Amino acid sequence: MKRTNLYFELIMLAIIAFPIAFAVYQFPNLPDTIVTHYNLKGGADGFAEKNFAYYLILPGINLMLNLFMFAVPGMIPDEQKAPSTLRILQATRFATAILLSGIAVFMVTSAAPHDAPNIERWIGGGLFLLMLLPGNYMKEIKPNDFAGVRNSYTLEDPGVRKRTHRRASYLFFYTGWVGITAAFVIDIPYFLFISIAALIILCIASWQISRIEHQKKHG
Repeated sequence: MKRTNLYFELIMLAIIAFPIAFAVYQFPNLPDTIVTHYNLKGGADGFAEKNFAYYLILPGINLMLNLFMFAVPGMIPDEQKAPSTLRILQATRFATAILLSGIAVFMVTSAAPHDAPNIERWIGGGLFLLMLLPGNYMKEIKPNDFAGVRNSYTLEDPGVRKRTHRRASYLFFYTGWVGITAAFVIDIPYFLFISIAALIILCIASWQISRIEHQKKHG
């Protein structure tokens, strides 16, 4: 394993392990009855007896997802292993791990019944991070079987694929940047739903871009 890859994997391991270490540290201070769910208004509406296994669920999911994404480059044919493809896969892994670890830490800090921190901002900001980081590398991505905008238009024509990724890259990157900034600067109602809607709209917009580019070239 190259040294740069080793550093990245150690960082990923630290991100995934941090919520577990944080839960171990905080567990003795948690109440016997913990909050397991908050409604959209920030009020506690789900409770359970304190159980450390509860705080292992999300880190476990995070670890399994990370192991799967770690294995993906090994499934890519050698001729498709361009640095840009590997970078976008790493960016997706990093953003996913940050999002899930952030939620796992929130589960610990919000265990006591009180007004919850604005989890919408953190989850919404994490989703926008999932747009920003891959979007930063999307314009450089080479043809492959795993990452990027894959539909009938981009698969049929390499030129359409290249132009689609270039234009979609800017949409994803700047939408992610604006969303992350808004998450911590502006108090926006229903921010989580806005972030999910933005992700769906970007996916639809990417398909629309590829359709338009295909029509320009093929009529």
